[in-house]
Amino acid sequence: MYGPTHGFGLLGGIWVGVTFWFAFAAAPFNPEFMADALSTSFTHYSRDPRRNNTVPGQFSEWLHGETLVNQGMMLSPWFPPRYLWAAVEGAAGLDMSSRKPNLTPRPAREWKWLGVRNLPLRGEHVSWFAVRLENLSVYASYPFDSVDEHCRYECDISSGMHVTGEEAVVIGLQRDGHIAILIGNTLDRTVTTALSFEHPQLDRLRKLRVYNSLRAEWVDLPDYRPEHLRIGYPIQVDRHGFCLLELSMEE
Repeated sequence: MYGPTHGFGLLGGIWVGVTFWFAFAAAPFNPEFMADALSTSFTHYSRDPRRNNTVPGQFSEWLHGETLVNQGMMLSPWFPPRYLWAAVEGAAGLDMSSRKPNLTPRPAREWKWLGVRNLPLRGEHVSWFAVRLENLSVYASYPFDSVDEHCRYECDISSGMHVTGEEAVVIGLQRDGHIAILIGNTLDRTVTTALSFEHPQLDRLRKLRVYNSLRAEWVDLPDYRPEHLRIGYPIQVDRHGFCLLELSMEE
């Protein structure tokens, strides 16, 4: 018999984990449905926790079928892994269905960038990001066949990088003679931040080009010097936008 709480939520309650299955299934065909499902389900746990009996950042077990108030465990052991699975293998596009991992990110049309850092993968820790340039471009610290050779890097050096403020995130990838850095804005407004880091190759890498989604074109910076990144390089990033920096040796 239907009821909003009958049978531990099985006969009228809402089990949010089904939303994560839907998001994963929708990602290859309709990334917008995927993005909405992941966003709204996550947001509910942060919206009015006192009323909804939820904890921000934690997925509870099941919800009242009419009021959406949590009626189960405060922290389900099943739902957080499903959410990460839907995000990593759905939205971020990691494909583990064959012997060799592959990568096909599936950002929604309004997403200008997405990134994954420090993901354990077959004995390694892998990072990658996708950005909308003229086309969707993918940079990775793992030799995925689907990633262009010039966008393949050897390791993640993000831990040595710093951006000011809490709005921006940074991912840095390095191979001999090249560094690629993504700075992504997570807010719905333009922000100004500053990137600073130190690296053994920095003095060798005297050529810098920048793609800022605010301007939507590559710009070479002939006046760049390594000390600019040591002391803090100012960058403005538009709402939910990104700035991509590529450092290389002078030819």
